[in-house]
Amino acid sequence: AIGLLFVGNLVARGLFTYYVLRAFDVKISARECITLGCATSMTNFLMPMRSGAGLKAVYLKRLHGLPYTTFVSTMAAFYLFFIFVNSAIGVVAAGWFWLNGTPPSLGIFVTLGGALLGSGFLIFFAPFVRLPEGRIASKVARVVEGWDKIRSDPPVLAAAFATVIANSAFAATGFYAGFHAFSLPISVPGVTLLMSSQTIGGLASFTPGAVGFQETIGMYFSSSLEATVAQT
Repeated sequence: AIGLLFVGNLVARGLFTYYVLRAFDVKISARECITLGCATSMTNFLMPMRSGAGLKAVYLKRLHGLPYTTFVSTMAAFYLFFIFVNSAIGVVAAGWFWLNGTPPSLGIFVTLGGALLGSGFLIFFAPFVRLPEGRIASKVARVVEGWDKIRSDPPVLAAAFATVIANSAFAATGFYAGFHAFSLPISVPGVTLLMSSQTIGGLASFTPGAVGFQETIGMYFSSSLEATVAQT
């Protein structure tokens, strides 16, 4: 079950790339995006500093003519959508624990709430910016313009959100299956909160697969789970 859910997770990530690239009229198939996503994930697990993103950027540049600045826009879109959806789900899960008499620490609420507000502002409310001309400013401007193009296209925006929600659902269900494989007690809000912690920990990708950072954040968030910190 966990293996199948992980495959579903990879498919959802690949489809995110497919739909976002449609905003830039890139002619690429969903199958190619999913295959590229698998290669990217494998590289990220084996090498530090999100090396898979570099592989993906070079591939799309050489085979589909996608400028590197536009690729950065698509990466920014993924992380913003990913943070927004998972932190929103995490806030709901933390609220469930609070209502049931086991409130998480204030730090968990602040971390998830800050991530939710920051990403939500950048997605929905940030003004369209035009930077002044200059060697560096022009490159930044192209990245910002690419992001503006994504968030101003409602069908692309809806499809991107749908794939990220599917990604989160697969990940949370995978955690649920993993805990119950060892007969460890955990609820749906519990695995949801743990999944949200992996989003925050995954932002620090200095090690292959963010190993160490995701586990540290997961231990911090697991203080509210039914399973003990050691079991988690």
